[in-house]
Amino acid sequence: MNLLSIDMVQHIKHYKMLETPPIELKTLSGTTVISNQVLECEIVLGNKTYKTQFVISNSSLSPAFEVILGFNFLNYFNFVIDCGENTIKNDDVCIKWNFERAYPYGFEYNIQHEMKPDNSLNENSNALKDQNVKSKQTGKPPLGRVFTKTLIPPGSQKYVDIKIDDVNNNFVIGNIILLEKNPNLSTSSIMIARAVLTLKENNMCLALVLNLEDKPLTLNKGIIIVQALPIHEVSNIESVNTLSDGKNSKKIYWDKTLNFDHLSKEQKSKVINLLNKYDSVFAQDLSELGQCGIVQHEIHLTDPVPTRQKPYRVPYQLKSIKSRNETSN
Repeated sequence: MNLLSIDMVQHIKHYKMLETPPIELKTLSGTTVISNQVLECEIVLGNKTYKTQFVISNSSLSPAFEVILGFNFLNYFNFVIDCGENTIKNDDVCIKWNFERAYPYGFEYNIQHEMKPDNSLNENSNALKDQNVKSKQTGKPPLGRVFTKTLIPPGSQKYVDIKIDDVNNNFVIGNIILLEKNPNLSTSSIMIARAVLTLKENNMCLALVLNLEDKPLTLNKGIIIVQALPIHEVSNIESVNTLSDGKNSKKIYWDKTLNFDHLSKEQKSKVINLLNKYDSVFAQDLSELGQCGIVQHEIHLTDPVPTRQKPYRVPYQLKSIKSRNETSN
């Protein structure tokens, strides 16, 4: 699917809005888009016009771009992306484009992306502007090395001191990180617990390592066994557009329907605010069970009918043959 930031809609002169069931998409940069708004319009690439549809995102897709052309669009119109020649082309057009790979590990992007003025969403539209975003390139997540030589007995687990190789200074002391096994680790004799932890002084942390072998395991100093990923305090997930079924417009008096006597005044206020914020999640009567406001579906709670099969009967004229075969066996 193609993606378009909602800020870019105002730059398009001729388009048609379509109402669809909610669509959930995730970009390479890690942004999750859940929307039920689809825009249909024509885009101009080179001297050729293509009619297509865009899913509308409620926020910016990236610091470097506001439009994403999906694989389905490129495949449908037989486009080929040549990263060596920096071109996007098919049988009709060939457009120069400056490509730069970005890795979806949550770090800053290194994108040098200059979009040509002849690429527009519609005729006489300035929807796609020249952009040149330059920032630090981290490429891959930092790796963690064993800080001191460690011996793990057979079939046991042990905490190992790890030092993170943060050459680009992405982390500071106190950062919360996700520690997981290095995917390039060749040995299969160990398991490493995937954990969320706080980075200590000198980029130190602990990793729980399990020895799967029936003999002692030695982890030499400097061996790379883990990688570290950042955990952002602010979520990069957009708000969900639920289907309007009229339920949210109904005032619900939670004080009368639920018993809050065991909660303090502050706790009661927090619970009621949570219920009011997500009132579409909680059913008020039995008729609402089995469906939700995001995707309509059914939940069958009854047990399936057991499979019955008639017992196999041997015809009378074949019983002697059956008996003879059973006797011989």
